[in-house]
Amino acid sequence: MESGMYKQFTENSIGDYSRRVRRQHRQVRAPAQPSLSRAKVLAAHEMSGWLCESVQGTVVASTADSLILQPTPGDIVLLAFDGGQPWLLAVLQREQPQAPAVLSVPTAATLVLSSPALALQAQQLTLAAEDTRASLGAVSLATRCVSVVSQRIHLWAQLIQTQAQTLVTRASRRVTHVQGSDVLQAQELVMSGKRLARLDGAQVQIEAEKHMLLDAKRIVVG
Repeated sequence: MESGMYKQFTENSIGDYSRRVRRQHRQVRAPAQPSLSRAKVLAAHEMSGWLCESVQGTVVASTADSLILQPTPGDIVLLAFDGGQPWLLAVLQREQPQAPAVLSVPTAATLVLSSPALALQAQQLTLAAEDTRASLGAVSLATRCVSVVSQRIHLWAQLIQTQAQTLVTRASRRVTHVQGSDVLQAQELVMSGKRLARLDGAQVQIEAEKHMLLDAKRIVVG
């Protein structure tokens, strides 16, 4: 008698528990999915994000970190509403296609481009930086014209080689310090000074295979 009552109690308890679990599963709602909407960028918000006009009205959308192309006023963008918070995901259409496009991640202090091979192709390339540093194994540069405008240029190298058909140097003042030997070889060597041409040394040696010509109004030796 007692075993039958215990069996009936156990079956009733399991049945009640199963019914409660099924009711709880029915009551649990699926999480709301973010809704997507097109919008137009009105202006940059004074605090953060962008002021956009969408089907849900005027909203302030935060910029997703995955958005590399920064929007500008007038652009058509894609917004995602997640729990009432609008996020700007992508720029669908630019208002001014000819205007400069800005690629940036505002929340990142450093942007790294990593690839086995990286190619930049442009009719005009402009680099602007307060401090530029490059660590390169080998550099090969082929160009028709190079113009460098700088207040100061420093070059450090174990070996610097310059090859050119014509090399022209113009400066108001040139100072060269050589600790070791300074060797200059040329088929013809012409040195001229409008006011003074001076050669000083502890020992000065001048050699000529054939002729040595000294031409002056006055020659002082000793």
